[in-house]
This record gives sequence, structure tokens and C-alpha cells, in this order.
Amino acid sequence: MIKLVAHRRVHLYKSHSKKVEIEFRLVEGILKSNKEKILFLSNLPDDVFTPEQIAGIYKNRWEIESFFRFIKQELNFKHYFSRKWNGIQVMTYIILIASIMLLAYIKLNKLKGYKIPKIKFCNELQNQILKNIVVHCGGDPNKMIAFKT
Repeated sequence: MIKLVAHRRVHLYKSHSKKVEIEFRLVEGILKSNKEKILFLSNLPDDVFTPEQIAGIYKNRWEIESFFRFIKQELNFKHYFSRKWNGIQVMTYIILIASIMLLAYIKLNKLKGYKIPKIKFCNELQNQILKNIVVHCGGDPNKMIAFKT
């Protein structure tokens, strides 16, 4: 556990003592286990994130980094398509939904790894979407099997 003891706004400096324009938040805490001082530096806005939330984010940093490693390596996610907060949130939710669906598919089918299960999942999802399109258009989804061979 950590006890937060200070929260203040600070500026960083470039070479030759030139102040950086961006104002940062410095959250200072003390670890309860060994009384070690710990500092968190953030540019998150005051009106959205409390000092306790910033400390919590840093505490969960490893899980956050592991998640982004997973989505980059296993889901081939490279970058956000928007720099606006709403766009980032929407993309994050889409990624979360896709990763949950993939992980559920892997578990339900007792599969291992991510590469081959991801391909199988995408193929099955595509086939299901095509079947739904055929049914919606008044066709018979059983006739789709003829197109696979």
C-alpha cells in the first residue's frame, strides 16, 4: 500500500534551463511497507484524474503494459485512428471487445496460442456474417457450403 503525502504542479526543463511549456502533476507517496518515498509524474488533467487515480494507474502499470503488448503482438493493433479522447475510448472498447471474444473462443474450443485460433475465429466470424447476409436477403445459408469447395 501507499500513502499519498503531496500533490503539486511542476515544470520540467530542457537543456540550458529552458522550461517546458507543459505543466505536469507530481504525486508524492510513501510505501507503507518500508517507508520508501515514491514519485509519480503525470500530465493527466486535474479535472478528470485524482492523485489517488494516478497512483492507481502506476500501480497497475504492468497489467496495462501487458495488455498493450497483447493487442499489439496478438491482435496486430498498431495505432489509434483518432487523437481525440472520444475516438481513443471507442477504439479501446472495440479492442477490449475483440480481445474478450478471441479469448472466449480460445477457451471454449480448448485451443492453445493466439495465431492459429485468431485465424480460425476470423474465418468462422466471417462465415457467420455471410450466412446472416444470405438469410437477410432471403437466401438459404446451407447453400454457402457449395461455395467453399
